[in-house]
Amino acid sequence: MNLIAKYRKRACLTQAKAAAMAGWGQSRWSGYETGDRTPNADDIKKILRVLSTSSEAVSFSDLFPFDCSTSADDNSNIDQSSVAAQ
Repeated sequence: MNLIAKYRKRACLTQAKAAAMAGWGQSRWSGYETGDRTPNADDIKKILRVLSTSSEAVSFSDLFPFDCSTSADDNSNIDQSSVAAQ
């Protein structure tokens, strides 16, 4: 589970606008929001840059909160150590 859509809406962005800011098509952004696509470290950096506004900085843990009620396998496809927000 991720909270990309929540933070996109907080930034008053549509999927199309957020995707354009990242240099992607809307369907790619949508895939990351729904979990149909798994972002790599570079993709996560772009998402963080788009969603971090002057009034609110968004971090990796904001977008991908660790849910200790799920198995470790559910969160293993994201390497937090390789993601550094600007």
